[in-house]
Amino acid sequence: MGRRRIILLLADGSRPDVLGALLADGALPAIAAAFPEPAMRREATTVFPSTTGPAFLPFLTGCYPGRLNMPGIRWFDRAAWAERNGAPSYRSYVGLESFRMNADLAAGRPTLFEILPRSVNIFSSVNRGVPRRGNLTALSRAAWWGYAHETSRWDRVSERARRHLLAALDLDPEFVFCLVPDIDNMSHLSHCRSDIAIAAYRRFDRTVGDLFAELDRRRWRDDTLVMVVSDHGHMAVQAHLGLPEWVGRQGMRPFYYPRIWRREFDSAVMVSGNGMAHVHVRRGREWSAEPAWDDYLRQHCGALLDALVARPEIGLVATRRADGTVVIRSRAGMAFLRRTADGRLDYRAEGGDPLGYDGLDGVWHPDDVLAATWRTRYPDGPVQLMQVFDSSRSGDIVVSAEPGYDLRDTHERPEHRSGHGALHEEHLRVPWLSTAPLPDVPLRTVDAFPFVLRWVGKPIPSEIDGRDLANLEGGLSAASRAR
Repeated sequence: MGRRRIILLLADGSRPDVLGALLADGALPAIAAAFPEPAMRREATTVFPSTTGPAFLPFLTGCYPGRLNMPGIRWFDRAAWAERNGAPSYRSYVGLESFRMNADLAAGRPTLFEILPRSVNIFSSVNRGVPRRGNLTALSRAAWWGYAHETSRWDRVSERARRHLLAALDLDPEFVFCLVPDIDNMSHLSHCRSDIAIAAYRRFDRTVGDLFAELDRRRWRDDTLVMVVSDHGHMAVQAHLGLPEWVGRQGMRPFYYPRIWRREFDSAVMVSGNGMAHVHVRRGREWSAEPAWDDYLRQHCGALLDALVARPEIGLVATRRADGTVVIRSRAGMAFLRRTADGRLDYRAEGGDPLGYDGLDGVWHPDDVLAATWRTRYPDGPVQLMQVFDSSRSGDIVVSAEPGYDLRDTHERPEHRSGHGALHEEHLRVPWLSTAPLPDVPLRTVDAFPFVLRWVGKPIPSEIDGRDLANLEGGLSAASRAR
């Protein structure tokens, strides 16, 4: 066996059930041939927010977006705004500001591009550490995205991704990260099972077929780990709630994209995906670095909280206390979530479980949380809510949309008829296909990073969120079994 290499194909927006149905129908012959065994076809949960950009980070760093201080595709940094310290105060990675993602990414967390220096990047906006010759779309990505946005010809972008993928093999790379965007964007334009979305799955299958034919020609198949993953799922949108405008109708003056010229504002609303949003509230007459904790919000913004929870388009509303406790509200009830000193999660529902769990009250290892919630409406919900609040840029109020709805309306062109970003299962479940067998346990997308490093024999960094799957037995880690 020669030098090992990894090719990670990110089929943006693909759903495991749609992919599985197409495989069962024989509609994806190349994928079926490349990943023939059940151990090669698993599901995983992605992160919250389940949004392109932040949801790339698990694959490339093994960390959650909260740990990396990148809690959404749009964010507002109240401390940077209040202190005027030169740090960025707000971002939208939809458009040219996507080129700032590498700079905004928390330092000290190595990417796979940095660990594997003979790397190639194709169309990912997160590419810190890619050598210049390996960043094949460094200059063209913005042009292709602009062209496809205006014409809806995402098929041409995916064809360009296929050509770059095959050309990348001439560089004899250690690692290739290739984003194929048309399943996601065709789903946005229609819905996740529409004819044009299914056509995008079929185009992706042809890309996989061409890749494996080239690997066989070079006699590289046995030395190459190929993975097909997704950053989020998709679900049809029945109706839109323009959350920034709605907050304005509650008597507030919000700052939001694209209205970022406002300088006299008492709130900020940053929508991602568009199934989630961060809402920041000014304390008093001036912005301060200190968040608006739950007790402040209840005292001064209680009507806003109640109105958010009552909206049929909103599934969950989460806030936090000064001691780090996350307070979760829905029309079903309330729960309190905190991290213990040894890293476990203490979850307590009150008056009905807002996440709809049955019997989750107690202190849990995160692996147990994943296993216990794996087939629920909110898989891995407590872990994901806790991690997003680890970011200093997280909102004072974090909102997750109800299935079938999203939180952006007037300024979303073209209209999203299917979306993602929320915490519920339709957005969190993603496929994970791998030519190296995967264990039959509940998986997270952050687990892909250590899985890749073990494949190439590289040390796995400490202080990551992903688990070394070689250490898992029967679905529970050693720490989990000791609970």
